[in-house]
Parts: sequence; C-alpha cells; structure tokens
Amino acid sequence: MRKNLGKALASRSFLFAGMVWVVVFMVWAIACQETRPRYKQGMYTSQQVQYKLGDLEEGWRRAPKMEDNDLAFWNETLGAAIAVNSTCREYEDLPLKAMANHLVIGIEERKNLVWEQRLVDGREALYVVVEGHLDGVPIKVAAYVLVKDYCTFDLIYHAPPATFDEGLPQLDKLAHEFTVLRTGEH
Repeated sequence: MRKNLGKALASRSFLFAGMVWVVVFMVWAIACQETRPRYKQGMYTSQQVQYKLGDLEEGWRRAPKMEDNDLAFWNETLGAAIAVNSTCREYEDLPLKAMANHLVIGIEERKNLVWEQRLVDGREALYVVVEGHLDGVPIKVAAYVLVKDYCTFDLIYHAPPATFDEGLPQLDKLAHEFTVLRTGEH
C-alpha cells in the first residue's frame, strides 16, 4: 500500500510540476507578445511609445521594417516611401534643425526648398523639403521632425522628383493626424 501511495504522490507531483511549467510558459508568451511592437488600425505601440497616424490612401502598403524606423509604407506606382520613427531611449536634446539635417545626410547636390515651423500634435515641428541625388539617383525628400515628452519623432517621405508632388499630401495627412498617446517614463 505504501508503495502505491508513493507512486500516486510521485505521479501527482510530476503532474503538478508540469502544470506549473505550462503556466510559466503561457505567462512568458503573453509578456513577449506585449513587448513586440505592433501596428494595427493606424496605431503603433511599442514598449517605449504609442502613437496614432492617419490612414493612407489606396496604393500604399506596409513595407517590411526599414532599418531604424518604426513603420514604413511603400507606393509602387509612385516609387515612393513613407517612414515613421520614434527615438526615446537615445533621446538627445538637440535643435530641430540639427535633427532634420541628420535625416538628409547623404543627399548630394542638395537644394533646401522648404525649412519652416509647423504644428504637429500641438508641438512645434520643423518641416523640410530637399532635393538632390542619392547614390546618383534624383530624389526629393520631405520630413517633419518634432520632440514630445523626451522622444524625437520623424515622419519622412521620399520619391522621385517626377512623382513627389502626387504623394506628398499623404505625408501631410499623417502629420496632421499624428498623435502621441504614450511615451516611456523619464
């Protein structure tokens, strides 16, 4: 009888330990899912930040994540892209002009067409439009740069000069509807 009781207790202990591991795995899986950046219905959420963008018109599709950007969108017809980035962890309190210049480094024979202040999400933002050549290819770039709650946000649009004006309203729409909902604690 003692032998059977020992086997029963050992079996129950093994079952209990297995259930504990299942619960631990489920908690881990849920936690990992919550920390992975998400974009759904115009809302971007990561551990550091959450913001809302407007919707893009038909023809724009989500592109694979471009290096150093939260989101990227591509329009095949226009040969154009829009990228959105937030930087909170490596935030530096630099002038908007210095941050905007950093975005257009590498554009050769650059002509600065527009450098003006605009409001984005109730904050002063720098809006720039430049044209030049990137790796020998003509390009035109527009960008909004703003700082809010110790985070820097960049909304960047680039296209060939021939199609630039056609897609530019999409960047302006995103900037107009851009709203920061949460940033990391400082």
